Amino acid sequence: PETMRGYIDGEDATGKWDMGGATKQAPVVDDDEVWLGSSMSKLPSVSFDGLMDEVKLYRTVLSEKVIAARYPVLPYTPQLPPGGLPQDKVRVEIVEKLGKSGKWPRLFQAPVDAYEEDVFGFFQTAQKYTDSGVRAERSNPYMLRALANITLPVGKQELLMRVRGQGRLWMDGKVIAEIAFGNTGGGAHNEVVNEAVESNGPALRLLGPGDRELRVPVQGDGKAHALVFEMIVGNGRVRTTLGETSLSLRRANGQQILLTPSTRAVPLTDDGWAAYRKERLAFYATLDQQNRMRQRASQNAYWAARHETARATVAAAPEAGIDALLVASWAQSNATGKQVAGGIDFAQQIKPILAENCFRCHEEKAKGGLRLNTLEAALTGGDSGDPAIVPGKPAESRLISMIHPDAGEDIMPPKGDPLSAADQQLLADWIKQGASFAISGRKIEPARLTEDLEFLRRVTLDTVGVVPSANEIEAFLAADSPQRRSQTIDRLLNDPRYADHWTAYWQDVLAENPNILKPSLNNSGPFRFWIHEALRDNLPMDRFVTELIMMEGDVAAGAPAGFGMAAQNDVPMAAKAHILSTAFLGQEMTCARCHDSPYHQSKQRDLFEMAAMLNRKPL
Repeated sequence: PETMRGYIDGEDATGKWDMGGATKQAPVVDDDEVWLGSSMSKLPSVSFDGLMDEVKLYRTVLSEKVIAARYPVLPYTPQLPPGGLPQDKVRVEIVEKLGKSGKWPRLFQAPVDAYEEDVFGFFQTAQKYTDSGVRAERSNPYMLRALANITLPVGKQELLMRVRGQGRLWMDGKVIAEIAFGNTGGGAHNEVVNEAVESNGPALRLLGPGDRELRVPVQGDGKAHALVFEMIVGNGRVRTTLGETSLSLRRANGQQILLTPSTRAVPLTDDGWAAYRKERLAFYATLDQQNRMRQRASQNAYWAARHETARATVAAAPEAGIDALLVASWAQSNATGKQVAGGIDFAQQIKPILAENCFRCHEEKAKGGLRLNTLEAALTGGDSGDPAIVPGKPAESRLISMIHPDAGEDIMPPKGDPLSAADQQLLADWIKQGASFAISGRKIEPARLTEDLEFLRRVTLDTVGVVPSANEIEAFLAADSPQRRSQTIDRLLNDPRYADHWTAYWQDVLAENPNILKPSLNNSGPFRFWIHEALRDNLPMDRFVTELIMMEGDVAAGAPAGFGMAAQNDVPMAAKAHILSTAFLGQEMTCARCHDSPYHQSKQRDLFEMAAMLNRKPL
């Protein structure tokens, strides 16, 4: 037992014996598998949780000197990008996969993302996206690394470092300050520590809950120095939130200014931070959209081909277009209306009688196998076989005999007052005239084109949810172009308010349980972020539906994968299937969740085939 050694990155690693303690018995060769990183059933309890670069097995004992010589490990130090640091900007790098321990990396790891900021002030990072442009979740923990060339004034200076996780500050390759992880345990039994720092200048913004700070004295010489500010975000157990992470410099007047390589001055006050946060929220919205569009660009050719095929199909069969279908249906209705013009109006005179006395049992329901909501259904007669209505012949129509007092105990309706003599006569006259269910005397015509200001008001309300502003009205009227209406539509679809307005609608349509208390029930749903981003990017509807159905990305990050959340449902994807059928197919499938629907064409098999498609396996 005394000769056993373990080395990680060339350094002696302590450990303990397992499976019965130390032994002097010789090793046993059983020709079994060699598992790297896990064993047995790959459960987390028997898995190595971290990074493993290389494993080598030797048949002889190597001395510590040999081990050290074969595996030289340079101590971690931040590396500057090959082209050097940007001028007057802060380079922000994101390093992932630090391992669950949340400790500082022993080796330098290249960033997975990099972008530029103006100052050392961070409350969020750029969003991570998959290859298809939907949200992905960063590893927990990850490291934020901010680098810049900073020129400090000559003389003694004081930096203020604030972090939510674990932070450290480098200057010219040496660590000059470090803040360890705070107490992240729960229970509300921890001491409340007043960590506020006194300031002689304008009111310093108070330290945020969960954040910690440290004053760092430095000696300025008027020369540029490479500053690297690092923070480990999350520790595998707590969320990866930045809080209000910042690095600031106290000026001679006592005011705290966020550190920057440029001449910009952002005071670390309530007003200063609020204004900076508002500005950077807009910056991140634009940056995230650029990143999404860059990822989605790889699929643009596929979708362009699909849309071209659709346009060619519609052009080849113009009668199948929505406009042609509307015109045809209007023509048919108008022709029917002419035939019954001057007769009894079904909508105004007959339908109210049926709705009040008959539809309770003979519309959605089909008591006795009879429905009265269409002429075709009334002609079948239900279980009796006798038609309820014989057009032109009220005396042979079972409906008339069943509402007459001579029907005795079989009179309809079975409960309540019988129909008045006037209603009985009206129904008989209606059947005598042919029992038309058409809306008579009303010609359906397309609505007239709206006036300019009427159009602007309607389209602005429809897209962004508010009436047009005075400036929008002036710009619209001043536009001397025959395309100004289409240009207005394009402008509004690209307006951020469009996404804000329509996200709530789609959230209501797609959320299984639209409340905000239990996210495991897919209520407000983390995928609301994807809905907003899809609308912000003005995704075509077919691509919107496809991304939703594919359910890719990470649930917690707000990707369409969140649509699949449903904890209290024995077959969750069945619920998702009838949501999709209602939202996009115009078909109600709720009944088919348990049985074939008696009132709709949907069958249980149809619903579960959709659920199996969503589930990516048979159900």
